[in-house]
Amino acid sequence: MILSSVFQERYAATRDAFERLEKECVPLLTKAAREFDGVFEGRHKEAESLFSKIEEGSYEHPFAEITDIYAATIALPDVSRIPHIRARVWDDFEELDSKWHRSSNPFEFIYDDLHLIIRLKPNVQILDKSLSDLKFELQIKSLLQFAWTKATHGIYKSRDVSWQRDRLAAEARAMLELLDGLLADVSRAASFQHERENADYARRRQIVALLATNWSSEQRPSDLRRCAVTIDNLLRLAKKSVDDLKGLMVGGVGQKYALARSLTPVQAVLVSLLTSMRPAQRNEFYDRAREQEIRFLVTQEMLGLVPRLEDVPMEVRVVM
Repeated sequence: MILSSVFQERYAATRDAFERLEKECVPLLTKAAREFDGVFEGRHKEAESLFSKIEEGSYEHPFAEITDIYAATIALPDVSRIPHIRARVWDDFEELDSKWHRSSNPFEFIYDDLHLIIRLKPNVQILDKSLSDLKFELQIKSLLQFAWTKATHGIYKSRDVSWQRDRLAAEARAMLELLDGLLADVSRAASFQHERENADYARRRQIVALLATNWSSEQRPSDLRRCAVTIDNLLRLAKKSVDDLKGLMVGGVGQKYALARSLTPVQAVLVSLLTSMRPAQRNEFYDRAREQEIRFLVTQEMLGLVPRLEDVPMEVRVVM
């Protein structure tokens, strides 16, 4: 595309300023995004794209008025976090304007993210204070929106002007709005469905309850779901029920291991199961582990409490 020489000179100077601004903004916005389990991305508008936008004729002073010469995006797990990240951004940036094009008309599906026009606060610790005069665009969206933008970029930039393609893209985008609403409050949305009983999930709920009752918050992992699955797999390998586990860990031989500060709940359960088995049962347990290619983590802390764990075959051990 042919670009005027005056435009190219102005674009080069403007891009240089925004690249210096980017170096200051990226650490601040990346940190804010990570605090809410989000991701950050920034981009500069290419010369051809900016020139085409100026050719549309909507701007008298385009380099001062166009706000997405440099633009950044924060994508969050769900839309419920958008107000919180917006407030967090105010720590380092001044909000000049905002746009959110979600329609209030129930027959329209304009599913748009939040666009903020911001600039660095003058009191932010930067050497070049002139950067606080530069405004840029920050889009805040859900990860679904972010993925959709990436996936459909080619549709909206295509040379093929197709009503049907645009219509299909809009219909799919409307479905994302529904999904985003569900993801924002999965627990509440699930409460409207009849709970289907599932034996695996019922066992694991019981194990989670046992973990919450018999291990302190310091001993328990943050991911109780994964811990429950691991313990459930040990029980299946040992051909034991959750009731058998309760008998071991509450008043049984495993109670002292549950109280041991040096063992995780999984390690305490493994030790308890092994110490409660007769030699023949342990051999069968190890045989099933070999068949299923399962390995056990035997730590020095476990060996210190139960030296007989040295007998755990090396072929079913985790090698650290």
